[in-house]
Amino acid sequence: MPNLFITTSRRTSNRVRTFVRDLCTIIPDTERFNRGGMSLSELISRIKQSSAKGVLIVSMFRGNPGTLQLLSPEGTTLFEIKIESALLRREIQTQKPSRIKTNPGVFIKNDSSEETIAFATQFAKILEVPITSVASIEAVEPGKKQEIFMWFQELSDGKVLWTQYLTLDRIEIGPRVRAFKIRRTDIE
Repeated sequence: MPNLFITTSRRTSNRVRTFVRDLCTIIPDTERFNRGGMSLSELISRIKQSSAKGVLIVSMFRGNPGTLQLLSPEGTTLFEIKIESALLRREIQTQKPSRIKTNPGVFIKNDSSEETIAFATQFAKILEVPITSVASIEAVEPGKKQEIFMWFQELSDGKVLWTQYLTLDRIEIGPRVRAFKIRRTDIE
């Protein structure tokens, strides 16, 4: 059973579908499905039946990924992320991508904002992996082949970078998301 479902909004584009496929390829224990005309209540009942821990919905803006919504199994929106830009794996890595087998954890730069830390922590909880705060990517221990780690970093302009690296040689494999706003919606 997957820990996380990844799908699109009802109206989507080829680029958004490719972005969702990229996410499913690099994040272990995820399942992608085509939402089609499925309503939000039907989507929530599917999550409950599968015992998944959440769903990530990718919405479109001008043909590109525009918003990510992380929902709980009950249908509560936990986080909403406004995307400034998203690069696909093929735009970052020229080699043919392979399915990632394991993820040893989520790593976050230690000077990140509360919202970024909260989102990374929620993501790690859903994926059942540890979260570690480090000073830089170089502080992450090298790992095995076909193993990735997620990287979250607050940039100097206040935006957030979210990408994936191979643990063996710390090569970025993407997809890369540059978000200009992370909003935590489960608290006020």
